[in-house]
Amino acid sequence: MERRKEPRFQIDQTARITNLRTREVLDAQLLNISGRGARVSVPSQLPINTPLRIDVGDVMLLGDVCYCRMDAINRFSVGVALAHSIFEMESLGRLMQRLTQEYGSPVIAEAAATKPRP
Repeated sequence: MERRKEPRFQIDQTARITNLRTREVLDAQLLNISGRGARVSVPSQLPINTPLRIDVGDVMLLGDVCYCRMDAINRFSVGVALAHSIFEMESLGRLMQRLTQEYGSPVIAEAAATKPRP
C-alpha cells in the first residue's frame, strides 16, 4: 500500500548537489520528486540528516537526507525530505543585481526589497 500523501513524479534529470555541511559538490541524477521529497542518485554516500542544496535547471531545492542506500550500479540512492523550493533562480539573480546597482550593496538591496513601498 502506498503511504505517500503526495504524488511522486518519475524524472531523470541531471542535477548538482551541494552538501551544505562540507560544501562538497556532487554530480547527481534527480530520479523522482514530489511536493515533500525527492530521490537522487549520487556517486558517494551521504549521512542521514545532511542538509543539501539541489540545483536542477533554474530550480533550487533545499532539504535533508532521510536515507542513503547503495544501488545496483554502485551509486547511492538518496531520499531527500524537501524543506524549500525556489523557482526561477535566473530571474532572482537579475533582480538582486538590479537592487545591488540601485542601492549599492546586497545588504541594502535586501532591506529595500523587504521594505514596504508607499
